[in-house]
Amino acid sequence: MGWMVPPTPDYYASWASKYHFLQNDTLVFNFDEGTHDLTLLLSKEDFDACNMKNPLVQYTKPSRISVTVSDTIYFACSFGEHCANEQKFAAYFASAAMPPGPCPSPTESASAADQCMQSRPFKFV
Repeated sequence: MGWMVPPTPDYYASWASKYHFLQNDTLVFNFDEGTHDLTLLLSKEDFDACNMKNPLVQYTKPSRISVTVSDTIYFACSFGEHCANEQKFAAYFASAAMPPGPCPSPTESASAADQCMQSRPFKFV
């Protein structure tokens, strides 16, 4: 599933809550040009109200976003009622104290491999 109006209101928030994002992670957003965009909002207030009047940045084409700060980032789509229909999510990016190492193989430790994969960058395709 790509960056689109979600099938349920809590889809993106539920998905994002399963992961631990780190500063310098790269996010990939794939969508059809002209039907969606990716808008980064400056504040929780703008995010909650779907206020697109003063975005930090707006991408009209599928994009790779490298998050270089440790902060909460607010992502939304500004097309029509997409944001109001919950095509948005907020994610906190923690400081990256050390570069991530390779994940252990699932045969070494299933729980360690699961935790490692949950801290990897994500992609909407």
